[in-house]
Amino acid sequence: MLRVAILFSMVCCSYAAKGCEAALDYLVGVWQPGTRAWEVNGPITITKDRVSWGKCRPVSYSIVSNDERASYLGDPFSSQNPGPWRVITIKLAESKCFLMRQYPYLQFAFRPDSQKAAAVVFYESPERFAAGYSGWSSYSKK
Repeated sequence: MLRVAILFSMVCCSYAAKGCEAALDYLVGVWQPGTRAWEVNGPITITKDRVSWGKCRPVSYSIVSNDERASYLGDPFSSQNPGPWRVITIKLAESKCFLMRQYPYLQFAFRPDSQKAAAVVFYESPERFAAGYSGWSSYSKK
C-alpha cells in the first residue's frame, strides 16, 4: 500500500504548475551538510533548473512531489518531531558522477516556518525508498 502511495505521488510538475514556484522558494540555494558523514560529499547547490553536488557537474532535475505531511518517510526521530512538514522530492537527471547516480532522488523535509534548514533523505528509486531509504542528514541553506 505504501509503495502505491509513493508511486502515485511521483507526478512531475512543470515550473509553471501550481506549487512548483513555492517549492523552488524552498529549494534554491547552497545546502551545507550538517553531519560529518556527508561533509565529504560537499554542498548541494540547487538553482531553478539544475543541481550540482560537491564536485559533480550540474544536471537538470524534476520536482516529483511537493506536499505537507505529518511525518516524512526516513525520519529517524519521528516520535520526537511531529509534523507538519513541507516535503519536496526531486529526481536528478542521469549523471556520470557516482554520487548522483547512486542517489538520484533527494527528499527535503522542512518545518513550515523555515526554508533555511531541511532533513534530506537520499535514495535510489521509489521502489527502494518504499523498502527503506539509503541515507539521511540535516542540511542548512547558506
